[in-house]
Amino acid sequence: MSIKLICKDGEIMADERLATVSKKVSLSDGEVELKTADLENMKWILEYFDRRQYELPDVLEKPLRSNMINDLYDDEEDQIQFLPLHVKRDILNIFDELEIWNCVELFCAAIASDFRRKDLADIREEYGQYSTREFDYSFRREDEDRIKTEFPWILESHNVKYDQVAKKI
Repeated sequence: MSIKLICKDGEIMADERLATVSKKVSLSDGEVELKTADLENMKWILEYFDRRQYELPDVLEKPLRSNMINDLYDDEEDQIQFLPLHVKRDILNIFDELEIWNCVELFCAAIASDFRRKDLADIREEYGQYSTREFDYSFRREDEDRIKTEFPWILESHNVKYDQVAKKI
């Protein structure tokens, strides 16, 4: 028996084993409407589970011990580290809607690893202006100062490392 997944831009049939990893699919009657899913990313997810025989990834150790997702997770086949940030975000949203929590955690870690150990200048250089349908984000000096004030913990590990290096010099 197959499960019909109704995405924003079409329909796709999925193996019934998807119900063993997705709470939303397990509670369905064989047809699931997904508001966040597009066919391309849904195909990636279904191929991911086919490769993994519908086994969920292990829960990741926290705090993340590396800024490379392939150091945290056997990524040789999946190549998550090479997916563009917006694709990781979209796949994360689909996993969230499907209620596949281990994969939500994995993709949160993949996104976090993109930003880990980078200061705002590095992030600005790598990502520049970031846009979504709902919002436009650009890194401006006044935003950077506000972020440093409101969320000092973001720079905490960076500042500790900087202080350690400065003492050695």
